[in-house]
Amino acid sequence: MSKLSFLDVFHLESRYPVFDGICSQLPIDSIVALTRTCKRLSGLYQSLIPRQWNVDRHLRRFVRDPQLFRSEMGKYNALVSGSVALQFFERVVWRESDLDVFIEEGENAGAFHKYLTEKEYYKLNTTAFFPGYMMSDIEQVKTYTRKSKLDSTELKVQIILTRCIPVQAILKGFYSTVVVNIIAWNKDYAIFPLPTFVHHKGYMLKPQSDHYTKPLEKYSGRGWRFQEAMSPEERIPNQPIQQERRVGDEFTWMISFDTSNVKWSKTPDLVLEYANFMINNVNQTARQKHYTVESEEFVSEVLRYRYLRGGSTSTWMFFLGEKVDELTRLELLKMAPEARPAGFQGEIAKGTALYRCMTGCEKPDGWTYSDDQIPKWYESWRQSEMESKKGN
Repeated sequence: MSKLSFLDVFHLESRYPVFDGICSQLPIDSIVALTRTCKRLSGLYQSLIPRQWNVDRHLRRFVRDPQLFRSEMGKYNALVSGSVALQFFERVVWRESDLDVFIEEGENAGAFHKYLTEKEYYKLNTTAFFPGYMMSDIEQVKTYTRKSKLDSTELKVQIILTRCIPVQAILKGFYSTVVVNIIAWNKDYAIFPLPTFVHHKGYMLKPQSDHYTKPLEKYSGRGWRFQEAMSPEERIPNQPIQQERRVGDEFTWMISFDTSNVKWSKTPDLVLEYANFMINNVNQTARQKHYTVESEEFVSEVLRYRYLRGGSTSTWMFFLGEKVDELTRLELLKMAPEARPAGFQGEIAKGTALYRCMTGCEKPDGWTYSDDQIPKWYESWRQSEMESKKGN
């Protein structure tokens, strides 16, 4: 019998149990490092995704049919975040945790309640109108429970009803970078992967308060160290604490899921992935040391979906505003004068920013939406920002 070489251990087909067992103990940065050592291991990370980061297996703790659950998530624009999303990336299971599902209040939330009770046999246990989440965009939290068939333990799902787009509540609401992770119907997103999963550090997104004692203690016990902000030596180019970001940018760790048995969402991925946000106090100029996340809704008559932009000083907002206003005016000019919204001629003459003041106009057949242009516009904006910084 020939001796095994080091590379033979990582041969998926012939050494699967050994291969999988070793890789399950490797942190993500070690796995990525191995892919860069030689051609034979270049596909290691991709080959591990179906087993090491299997979302259906991860969700099966809480739901009998994970693929139907993801179909319903996509249908009603729901997102999973909090502890379960963190566990997924970390490849661990904390048995005491519950499943947090963020969904906007209204019809979608009602439909998701019906699915959870009728298809997954959960029962609504409590409704908290003043939940202990300390997240300003949460309307209420509905807690559902049922017994596990495996060991009779109580399973808990919390439907977190938001007053805004769910991703906005997640980005703005959490107290630390550690827990800002998202599972969507077809992908997951770790917004701060380098500190969270490589360095096991968390930076604060809220001011110090006794309200955060319990979660900080809990995650410290699970291996994370917390500090208010990065130290000077941590400010390296690829770190994700950048002033202006989006959910699907190069700083985010994204994993695509198998969707062969999942009904596709009607909402395109770009709506979530081009959700922009600003991280304030990146350069530590404010009196407080912690960071804050700022993100607001952006709508336009030539965009079919609602998006997120950074705060009021976001240059991307002004860039995008100019693009959509130009197209809005052209669409309005295609309409007969009597069919245009009242005051349109005056606004166009003044050059008013229509995206700020004009919503809900009745659109004729043939009205053109331009959501598909957002990635192209975003790259143009990024290029102009880079050139501007070089000039300075």
